[in-house]
Amino acid sequence: MATYLITGASRGIGLELTKQLLELPTSEVSKVFAVARNAETDAIKQLSQKYPDRLYPVSASVDNTASVQHAVEAVRAKLNGQSLDVLVNNAGISGETKGLIKDMELDQLTQILDVNVVGVQRVTAAFFPLLEQGTQKKIINVSSGLGSFAYAPHVVSMPSDAYNISKTALNMLTVRWAHQYAEAGFTIVSISPGWIKTDMGTAHADLSIEQGVAAVKKLILETGKEQNGKFLNIKVPKTDEMMFDYDGKEIPCIPAVIMNQLGEVATPLTLPSGLVLSNRLVKAAMAEQLAKNGQASSDLVRVYERWGQGGWGAIMTGNVMVDEKYMGSPQDTAIQNKSSAEIEKWHKIASGIKAQGALALMQINHPGRQSPAGAGSRGFLEKNVAPSAVPINFGESIVVKTIVKLLFGTPAEMSIIQVQTVINQFVDAAKFAQQTGFDGVTIHAAHGYLLSDFLSPKSNTRTDDYGGTPEKRARIIVEIIRAIREVVGATFSVSVKMNSSDQQHDAGSDAVLRQVDVLVAEGVDFLEISGGSYENPRMIGGDEAPAKSERTQKREAFFLDFALAVRERHPTLQLMLTGGFRTRAGMNSALISKGCDMIGVGRPAATVPDFPCSVVGIEAQKEVSDAEAGMQLEKIKEPWFLKHLPFPQLQRALAGGAETMYYGQKIRDMVKA
Repeated sequence: MATYLITGASRGIGLELTKQLLELPTSEVSKVFAVARNAETDAIKQLSQKYPDRLYPVSASVDNTASVQHAVEAVRAKLNGQSLDVLVNNAGISGETKGLIKDMELDQLTQILDVNVVGVQRVTAAFFPLLEQGTQKKIINVSSGLGSFAYAPHVVSMPSDAYNISKTALNMLTVRWAHQYAEAGFTIVSISPGWIKTDMGTAHADLSIEQGVAAVKKLILETGKEQNGKFLNIKVPKTDEMMFDYDGKEIPCIPAVIMNQLGEVATPLTLPSGLVLSNRLVKAAMAEQLAKNGQASSDLVRVYERWGQGGWGAIMTGNVMVDEKYMGSPQDTAIQNKSSAEIEKWHKIASGIKAQGALALMQINHPGRQSPAGAGSRGFLEKNVAPSAVPINFGESIVVKTIVKLLFGTPAEMSIIQVQTVINQFVDAAKFAQQTGFDGVTIHAAHGYLLSDFLSPKSNTRTDDYGGTPEKRARIIVEIIRAIREVVGATFSVSVKMNSSDQQHDAGSDAVLRQVDVLVAEGVDFLEISGGSYENPRMIGGDEAPAKSERTQKREAFFLDFALAVRERHPTLQLMLTGGFRTRAGMNSALISKGCDMIGVGRPAATVPDFPCSVVGIEAQKEVSDAEAGMQLEKIKEPWFLKHLPFPQLQRALAGGAETMYYGQKIRDMVKA
């Protein structure tokens, strides 16, 4: 027995929907609250007389907060402990187009937005506590096909510019609510009721009020969680007299010609922080090797200006180390001196990235035990640090162990005070990123660096609060996220990069997924899945590197299997998958399979800075076919002496270093171009 609340219920679609719902048996619909500016009309009174124990008129104006709150109290009293199951936000006004868009009256735009968009937010937020107690947890926002960018060019003046704008905004409001409350069990959708013969639709419309609302009612009753966040069309058989099609399918929000040509990769994505990527392509973090004494250089500024002109949805910097004492290489950048000159350079980097609308993301990191001697400002004999005193393992031979000992040594186990210091350093780095104009930070917890070592039981043998269980090993990252969020606010993106479980053989997939659970609980904007470390450099070997399973061999992405496991566990988590993507078809396949929401592209971006435009075809001047939309990376030739090394692990590590140097040179070549 569901309870419904319908706004705009005194006439038109709202009144007819109220009537048709009440015609259903009490076992399906127990109560209907008919909310309207004037809920005492003759039509509502007649229905009240017919259904005295099931219909409850409530007078309220959706554009008035006090009025809506009064309605909440009235509904709560009538429910008498019962829950509210379904909210139908139907109230709306249309206005009339008078001249061109430049002539649109601002008072009209403000009024329409206040009812059609702000009113929906006002009502939904006010009644949300009652809906949380419901069994269906369903919110239906009555929109219009006129709110679709795909349809807009064909109906620019129907019925008013302000109305069309409001319905587009309403659709985005729906998506935001749907995303944030999916895990709480809510189903929140926008629907297009079609062109119905009402006072607003006029007598020339396609559908009678009874026919159109019957289709609306059917859509409301049948909509389930799989439709959450979608923009749905009603389903009515087509006749020659109809101007529009009502096929019951999801309505496209962007022009079909773009969707047909480019697919999912070209669609925008809204992150939980509210930031929007114009497309799904992210220039992944790479070692630029352009810093001087840990400071950003003019060459680094130029490189990001080049990438900023490439059509990316977001651009992520290479490692920005949080402690100048510990660097991954002498060419890394670090948050150290915050002179006006250094701040200005980072401002220029952020501005260059954002020049054409890409989001600017700074990857912040601590190398831990992968900080070699001579990299950083610490003394030559001062040890690097790690969660435990476990050295990097490149093999068991005496020669290899001697090389590793000279280059990296055995790390010093971090004290609790040192752990807290590192947490504070990550926070300072995030504050610096925000101060210099970046949209967010990615916390690097992959590739064998410090936070990655905390996650692994192989490198973290602690028995205190930062070790012993998968969750405790993730605690330092949890505390970093919380501390950063406290100082940067909710609209600054905070994400985490993790290794795929197939890169943490010692941990096992269940342990890694449990660590994902605790990070997701902290509200990360997205999770990037990558892989590899100095001990096990996964992403080397050009495009000939073998995949882990037969299924993965058929895909481009290196880590898609693990991403799909994460998706099954966290269906609404935004995922970025980095490694192996070379073609538009492969990217779209990963996106359609829901293995990821964002495509991280690294090495191809060093070779072709405008990869989204020139290879994928985004913003291209001519159509780029699927067959053309891709590239093959050459296999980097290993130095001759590597082939003769009798130490496989060391050989792989040095080969990975050779590839890093090769693509570092490609990045340096961008400066000269």
